[in-house]
Amino acid sequence: QVIGGVTFNKADIATSGIRILRGGNIQNGEICLKEDDMYLPHIYKDNKNTILEGDTILVASTGSVEVLGKAATAFSSLGEVQI
Repeated sequence: QVIGGVTFNKADIATSGIRILRGGNIQNGEICLKEDDMYLPHIYKDNKNTILEGDTILVASTGSVEVLGKAATAFSSLGEVQI
């Protein structure tokens, strides 16, 4: 099943809440959580966008062609992390 990422208003970006994966979080086939990751308020939580063990993440849309097409597999569920 293909699921797109969250749509949000840039004014809602927060310093805590739900961590949102972006293209830069996919490095060498792995999901890398970073200190400068983006967060959104919990009103954006959508269970279909939560990353579960075994999910494959593919960067299909980004502002950087360097990460376009990169993929990673989640080897564990990531709880409060979404695409």
